[in-house]
Amino acid sequence: TLVNLPVGYNLMDHVALGGMTFLIKSNTSIISDRIMDSPQMIYNFMMHHDGLLTIPGGTEALAFIDLKNPNDPDGHPDLELLLISSTLSGEDTLKRNFNIKDSIYNKVYKPIRGRDGFMIFPMVLRPKSKGRIYLKNTNPLTPPMIELGYFKDERDLDVLVKGVRISQQLIKTKAFKGLNPKRHNVPVPGCNHLRMDSDDYWRCQARHLTFTIYHQSGTCKMGPVDDPTAVLDARLRVHGVSKLRVVDASMFPEIPASHPNAVVIMVAEKASDMIKEDWQRANER
Repeated sequence: TLVNLPVGYNLMDHVALGGMTFLIKSNTSIISDRIMDSPQMIYNFMMHHDGLLTIPGGTEALAFIDLKNPNDPDGHPDLELLLISSTLSGEDTLKRNFNIKDSIYNKVYKPIRGRDGFMIFPMVLRPKSKGRIYLKNTNPLTPPMIELGYFKDERDLDVLVKGVRISQQLIKTKAFKGLNPKRHNVPVPGCNHLRMDSDDYWRCQARHLTFTIYHQSGTCKMGPVDDPTAVLDARLRVHGVSKLRVVDASMFPEIPASHPNAVVIMVAEKASDMIKEDWQRANER
């Protein structure tokens, strides 16, 4: 059966503004050289489950914020703050993993190598921007083309700027005063023509230090058969194709306003129930 469906469209991701760094004088942040030179730190982790190595992914805290109703405990968040107990120069793998250009790293982050600090990443939870994945050619072994579409809708940049302002208020709270954090104020190359800390500056930094949190979703959208943008029906079956389902994050019509891991597990659990139900009905005929 040949069908023509919009597979690869509706690509969504949670995108963050990276590199917002605060320096501290306390020796409490993750610095790779310090960890490797400290057998005691490794021992404490292995034997007592204690110390810096117990921090999952280096992320000590998350905050989910509904910008329109920030005091509503049942709100629908559109912004997340990730508090990272390191800097881009504190961990050797970060520059490579996030593909940070040498021009940016050498100017902004290399000078603070070895200094303690932390980062706050504002992240868009309900992005308006969407991209697509498509075939480059007819060779099935050729990697596909990926257009992430970050910031095609500039309202996503507005969310990140609001995240910066909330972060700046956060470090003024009593809980942070003991660390006496100081923002690292070296402008990112490509943005130094803009006034530091202006909204336009942070929009520019978001475009130069754009971080994915690896939540790409939505490219096999679930929806009714009369929806021209849908690929799957409500039971995750591909429209027009028998005995074929897609069970992963690509089925989301809209990306969840959360880290999608638990949601994808739930989808898989539900899909297994639906598959068993369909087989049972087929065997009863």
